[in-house]
Amino acid sequence: MIMNPIDAVREKIEACFIFNSYAPDNIRQLAGVRMLSQIWLDVPAWYFWLHDVPGAFMMEAFHANTWEHDGATFDSARFVVRYFPSTDSELLTNFSDEENHLRHSSLFDETGTPVYEQLHLVREGHFECAIIEYHFSRSEDTVLMLLGTKQPSRHEPRCTTLEALCTALYESLAGMYSLFRQEPPESTYLPGKENGEMSLRALCFSKSNSPIGEKMLRHYLGIESLAPFQHHSEKERNWQRLALIKPESMNSPGCGCCCGN
Repeated sequence: MIMNPIDAVREKIEACFIFNSYAPDNIRQLAGVRMLSQIWLDVPAWYFWLHDVPGAFMMEAFHANTWEHDGATFDSARFVVRYFPSTDSELLTNFSDEENHLRHSSLFDETGTPVYEQLHLVREGHFECAIIEYHFSRSEDTVLMLLGTKQPSRHEPRCTTLEALCTALYESLAGMYSLFRQEPPESTYLPGKENGEMSLRALCFSKSNSPIGEKMLRHYLGIESLAPFQHHSEKERNWQRLALIKPESMNSPGCGCCCGN
């Protein structure tokens, strides 16, 4: 039985996150993730706390579909990324007065995330800073991850800061998937802009060591070529280290979610 795309993507991402949540802290630190927690909504959603970035992130699916090209079928989902700075952080200057008011209110609990009963207030377009997409081939040989951040401009200097923060989350998610899949991604930079406003980059995981990932990306984005892009060298080395870690090394006495166990 073939799942609908949102359930197919949820199943694959959850498998990765559950696997990572039981990694020892030193391995999670290599990926960059300190804690993660599932959010019980009608769509896939999670909170993340990173080692080197203060505050918390929320990633929530808002669109899913299936697409095909050249005999390959992909289940895809698009996620909005929200970032919640700590209340004493200068990063709050990157957000609106209304968002600042919400962040300092009782809407947020001690974890730096919204209380569940009032989460709908945040989901009304607040704290949004990026889009992340996952594309899983049904043959399970190729996974594409895309990050879209708003292009910086002199009118919105906050974009540069938020782009760096969201890139840190994106790179940590790539590290988590490198550990789960036991292979590092092939990194590519996507030149140009989406709708003239978005800066894009993509990662491709491909077990076949073939150009299928790049081919699928070019088709999906409607562009003729992809220019190689190097992430921070330390991040890429960490992805390679994570890919070499065997499942038997995952012997953490507790999980890496926010439950404290």
